[in-house]
Amino acid sequence: MKEIGCRPLMKISFDGIGWHDWMRSRKGAERLTLDAMKRCLDNGFDVKSQTQVRRKNVGSMMPTARMLNDLGVTAMRIIRTTEVPRWQANAGDACLGMDEYYEQMLAFSEEYIRSGMGMDIDIWNYLRLHPRSRSFRIVPVTCAEGEYRDSIPGRRSTRGMVAVTSSGDVVPCIQASGTMLKMNVHMGNLHRDRLKDLLSASAYLDNVCSTVGDVRNSSPKCGACK
Repeated sequence: MKEIGCRPLMKISFDGIGWHDWMRSRKGAERLTLDAMKRCLDNGFDVKSQTQVRRKNVGSMMPTARMLNDLGVTAMRIIRTTEVPRWQANAGDACLGMDEYYEQMLAFSEEYIRSGMGMDIDIWNYLRLHPRSRSFRIVPVTCAEGEYRDSIPGRRSTRGMVAVTSSGDVVPCIQASGTMLKMNVHMGNLHRDRLKDLLSASAYLDNVCSTVGDVRNSSPKCGACK
């Protein structure tokens, strides 16, 4: 990639200082992951850390941010570990509740802003902090008052990528693959269907191209929300 002038953003999962080995169930995974980040940075590639946060490792977020910032990592994305079937079976109630997640991340954001670090922070479904430009964005608020329209993409983050499970199933979001499997929902499989067909006319395409209006109209709970 370097030889042909391609400069992609390298997204690498890292689940917090002292916790990565446990999350990945592999001794030495943390050392190998940080080494991979260093190699990318040494070769001129920007790196974004994809960092899971849950009750057990929430206290490691600030030390992890300092370490990644000092390493030269471009951005840190903090993602709340969600209640997918396999995670609940293995980790019980380790997920942060939404209110708890917002409170913990607000406290983290305040401390991070005061720290003087320059690495961008992307907190899943909450805030994006850009210290160098001294700006931020509240993620759930996608439009100002008076700008709403039914045609706003409902799956904005999945329209530009294709997620494929280890069994070949095509899914709108890889994080939802376990839930979809448990619910026996299938939108196409690359062992059976051509990718060209799935991206031309399929249940998968209908899902990723649905709008906010489609979601609102299909869900009484969403439709009744101000």
